[in-house]
Amino acid sequence: MDASLLCLLPAGSTFLLWFGPTARLAVADPELIREIFVSRADFFERYESHHLVRQLEGEGLVSLRGEKWAHHRKVLTPTFHMDNLKLLIPMIGKTVLDMVEKWVEMPSTGGDAEVEIDVSDWFQGVTEDAITRAAFGRSYEDGKAVFRLQAQQMVLC
Repeated sequence: MDASLLCLLPAGSTFLLWFGPTARLAVADPELIREIFVSRADFFERYESHHLVRQLEGEGLVSLRGEKWAHHRKVLTPTFHMDNLKLLIPMIGKTVLDMVEKWVEMPSTGGDAEVEIDVSDWFQGVTEDAITRAAFGRSYEDGKAVFRLQAQQMVLC
């Protein structure tokens, strides 16, 4: 499915993604996701990435199974507790405000006050910047070279 079509789907949609001859079910409904993970996990296969991608990604929640997965999940869960996530709001807010300031500074092409913005690249950048600030306390610009290298590695895989 074309990525641009995904944004047209209503929140909570369930749809198929095809990877060559293999279909994958994408679920975005929170209640259905909870049911799948809690009471019906045995009926669903977990995503199995290509071995080169696994080497690049390492051992994370997506690739682990069984007791290793349970251990990693137990270690990571406190990080995503609401009280901890609230501490990130100022950093994420700074990232969003920086983006909006750049939008305001953009010159309009037609002489009027309206500017058309393709937000997909902007949202990618704001996501990377928010993650970088939250994880490393620095802006995305400071770590741009690392992200560029990771993108190149993904293309090679």
